[in-house]
Order: sequence, then structure tokens, then C-alpha cells
Amino acid sequence: MNELLFVAMVTDIAVGAYLSDRAFLIFGQSVINMEISIKLGVAQIDPYPDAGSSSVCTSADGSTTVPCFDLDICFSYFNSRISTISE
Repeated sequence: MNELLFVAMVTDIAVGAYLSDRAFLIFGQSVINMEISIKLGVAQIDPYPDAGSSSVCTSADGSTTVPCFDLDICFSYFNSRISTISE
């Protein structure tokens, strides 16, 4: 299985209006860290597989055969800076 791993740590954002010639940059602090993993079940996707191939599925309406493959997407996160709020 081929795997891609993405780690997102976006904390800042720029906000502006199209014709205003103004923009604001808002600096933030990361609250959570997110990790995205994408696993593809085949080494190469064949858009025109043979009819007897295991990578052929039937469309939802049953009228045509279409290529198919397994795809696993996993989102995981953990908080790094959230503290318990006490009164």
C-alpha cells in the first residue's frame, strides 16, 4: 500500500477584501496538531482495467464497469497547548 502523510500546523491567516487595498495578518497560536494519512491500495491506478481484473467494479446503477481501488484516509489530532480552565 502506498502512503502519503501530511502534517498541518497552520497558525496564521491573512484576511482582506478584494478591492480595498488592505489586508490584516492575524497571528495565532496552534491549539491542535493534525496529522493526515492517505493510503492507496494499488501502486498504479489503471483507468481502463481488463474485465476480469480485480480492480473492476460495477457502477451504482449496474450499467457499466468502472475502475476501483482501496483508499484509506485517516485524520488524527492531538492538543498541544490546551490547558484546563480553573475557576
